[in-house]
Amino acid sequence: MIVQRLEDIVRISLNELAEYLSESTWRGRERELVSLYAFGFLQKHCKPKSVLRDPTQIGIEVAVPQLPKPGAKSQVCKDLVIWKKPGMTCWDRRGKPTRHPLAILEWKVNLKKGIEADIDWLSAYSEERPKFAGFSVFCVPRKPVLLDVALVRLGEVEPGWLKFNRGQPGG
Repeated sequence: MIVQRLEDIVRISLNELAEYLSESTWRGRERELVSLYAFGFLQKHCKPKSVLRDPTQIGIEVAVPQLPKPGAKSQVCKDLVIWKKPGMTCWDRRGKPTRHPLAILEWKVNLKKGIEADIDWLSAYSEERPKFAGFSVFCVPRKPVLLDVALVRLGEVEPGWLKFNRGQPGG
């Protein structure tokens, strides 16, 4: 299944990020960590004939269709998005945000504030999208490194889908 293969790539690349953080003196905030992950760890898993075959499938702070809410914009930006095809965006030929990604990774770094809202949004977004995976990523990038990822599929949340704590990989 396409989503399962993408989940495997995300799990491996996040573990690689956690290992790197546990062995380095890297410092930064959420935006820097998302960038480090995308360009240093996720991108290297782009392979021909893979679900992730081209770096242009990866977007940072890009728009996706918003959940229908009264008074809300038709799109919302998300931390890291993985598209089905290279160069894809949410915008259709008419300029409307109607195209949905394969995955969204929402990040929180150092503080868990807002993580419940991210998980609720990913859960609602995923309910009717069988070819979608959402990831709520919480990371403390300083020693001891903590990485705690919840997987969201079809409205269901799997807390602790991936855990990395004090240099010990798991999950």
